[in-house]
Amino acid sequence: LQARGYAAEAMHGDMSQSQREAVIRRLRGGQVEIVVATDVAARGLDVERITQVINYDMPNDPEVYVHRIGRTGRAGRTGTAVLFVTARQQRMKMEIERYTNQRIEPMRMPTKADVARRRIAQFKERIHNTLRDEDLDLYLTLVGELAEESGRDIAEIAAAAARLAGGDKPLEVVVAPEPEPRTSSPAARSTSGESEITRLFFDVGHHSQVRPADIVGAIANEANVPGRAIGAIDIQDRFTLVDVPTEFVEQILESMRGSRIRNHNTNIRRANARDASAPTAPVKRAAHKAASKAKKDDRKEFKKNAKSPRKKAAKTQKKDE
Repeated sequence: LQARGYAAEAMHGDMSQSQREAVIRRLRGGQVEIVVATDVAARGLDVERITQVINYDMPNDPEVYVHRIGRTGRAGRTGTAVLFVTARQQRMKMEIERYTNQRIEPMRMPTKADVARRRIAQFKERIHNTLRDEDLDLYLTLVGELAEESGRDIAEIAAAAARLAGGDKPLEVVVAPEPEPRTSSPAARSTSGESEITRLFFDVGHHSQVRPADIVGAIANEANVPGRAIGAIDIQDRFTLVDVPTEFVEQILESMRGSRIRNHNTNIRRANARDASAPTAPVKRAAHKAASKAKKDDRKEFKKNAKSPRKKAAKTQKKDE
């Protein structure tokens, strides 16, 4: 979310109390618009500005759902709760409805046209507010000079200014093409004329508690690569493979030299064929398996030795009798 320009923060159980309080202060103050929180971290959160709770994953218990949606609509205020439900999760949705005695109304997923209309309406509203509230004398003079210098119509100049004001967020919605299936080659050129993809190797993984968001955020912030340009991310135990457009590879390797992800020094290089097929941690698993077997053998031997003296004593006593 941060890489895409949203004022977002995370809140989870691994954060200290002071860190969580800092996030809440920024949320109350308007510096943060979106908080991505775990169930435990969000409990007791009471901020007047919260208008929506989006359940990104289905809770496994109706009571958890009630705690989640209780972050909005508190103390007589209104709020909206949204729940993403797959076909397999319909049973849990019905359990939640029975528990809350309230029907969860289905929603239609917005189309590209819906999103575009919403963006255009918001953009028009910004322009109307500016026309009503701002002093535009300087800009009127500037537009007149541009019209005279360029010979263009004022409407064209206004359209160009509006395009600049929109920044990197276009009013039209462009859907990114579906990624092609992975190949064993670290770099493969698309036959449809799309940009070439290169796979990069990061020497951090699940063992370093790395998440896809950490990888995207690091690349976007340190290498100035758009988050939407980053492709598939495959996190293994000790490493991570990331697909990026080849045009950004040198930029990423240069900008992220000596960088840290989740407080771990990170080495980045082009991936090779062996990286894709490397086992996650065979030595560790093998050692654990061997240790478990050794413990079982030790317990069996102990029980055997513990029983033997009693058996011998019983046999000797019976013979004497």
